Amino acid sequence: MANINALIGERADAEADYGRAMRLYEKLSEDFQDVADYANELARSTFNLAIILYELNKRPEAESAFRRAAALHEKLAADFPTKPQHRHRLGR
Repeated sequence: MANINALIGERADAEADYGRAMRLYEKLSEDFQDVADYANELARSTFNLAIILYELNKRPEAESAFRRAAALHEKLAADFPTKPQHRHRLGR
């Protein structure tokens, strides 16, 4: 839903949706640390939230979210070195 809200310009709703997604994926990635998909979705949701925050002119919050997304992608690359897609995302 967050992506749809972002696409149609409902940024406040998208912000709330990404926040909910992040809380869900945070819990899943903690409970299932060997499942890269949950940590990856947490990183992606965090990055997407950063974009929305930037568009809402919430620059300090956006910067924090961008930094957190980068840290999550770095951790993914370190935790799952045999999956090149995680290293690839670090270059974005």
